[in-house]
Amino acid sequence: MLLRNHGFDTITLCFSKAKHQESSTTYSSDELENLHRTLMRLSAGNKVKEKIDQFYKVLSYEFFIDDKIKCYTNVYSSTLEFSLSTLVHGHNVDGLDIQELPTAIDNLEQLIGINPRRAIIKRIDYCFNFGVNMLMSLMHDYITTSTRRLRRSTEEHSLYFKNKSREVCLYSQVDKFNKSIFADYVQEIKETLNVSDLIRVECRIKKEVFKKIKFTLNDIIQHEFHFFLAEQIFETIDDISFNNPECLENKHYEIKYCSGMTSDEFFNECLSKLISIEGYFQLWRQVHQNRSQFRSYYHYKRVLSRLEVALRSLNGPAMGCERLDEIPDNIVYALFQLGWFEPELENDLVSIKN
Repeated sequence: MLLRNHGFDTITLCFSKAKHQESSTTYSSDELENLHRTLMRLSAGNKVKEKIDQFYKVLSYEFFIDDKIKCYTNVYSSTLEFSLSTLVHGHNVDGLDIQELPTAIDNLEQLIGINPRRAIIKRIDYCFNFGVNMLMSLMHDYITTSTRRLRRSTEEHSLYFKNKSREVCLYSQVDKFNKSIFADYVQEIKETLNVSDLIRVECRIKKEVFKKIKFTLNDIIQHEFHFFLAEQIFETIDDISFNNPECLENKHYEIKYCSGMTSDEFFNECLSKLISIEGYFQLWRQVHQNRSQFRSYYHYKRVLSRLEVALRSLNGPAMGCERLDEIPDNIVYALFQLGWFEPELENDLVSIKN
């Protein structure tokens, strides 16, 4: 089972006004009206559904723009749902790499004529694309979960594990794109990898999660959001297992164990894709300094432990140095603040650096 690609896919954004006063994360009435007019202009030639919004009690409109962006809009609020990957590449066969996020945001701004960075995230998907040596249609019975927190179901060719907060969707990309203009591209990937099928695993972090914590589109390029996302991904697919020795090398193969990875190694794979080495230290310091804000001491230690394991596994600046005086000053400071070195080493290190 080969992990060939992973990255961002679908996102849902809400453009709205603060209930009581203007803030840096909301939009003015004029901005929302302009956005509404722009979206309605872009709806030309598409089927438009009309309905009364239950919250604002005004006429609202639902439609697709070029079959790519799902819109729900009125003069007070607009919601857009679309694939970040499609916005950049024209398709979502591959997930969108973190380095391409600024391009996706710029493309969206050019399309809708308003700065989207203050829009509130209501859903985000992160996908993993695998090459496997068995057809997805034959694998359904071997993909299971041992927890009651996820409800298993099938719809057409897709397999779902979901609850109110999170959802995992698995399907064959060969089947999905079979009749699309990208069928040849998918077939080319399949032949290059020399596999029987290409499986897509989508981790969907839904609205219920974002009711508890607010992120804007601008946050999507920040380290804090990436750590949050990696934690959500890990918790979402941690309990799903493949159990079929005929199509996979291991007799008991879990999604989280990509190509034989351990649980922590999988988390590190997600996190290292999203965060630079400096980002680890920034997050680690922030977690440590704000430990009193965690809902429990156990949760604080769990998060801190995850970061420690991830950091120690990297071949980054601190880990690649044989002598203390080779470690950059800013990293040394962070390491000492967080207890990386024994306290008695501090004086020795200071004398070396000076």
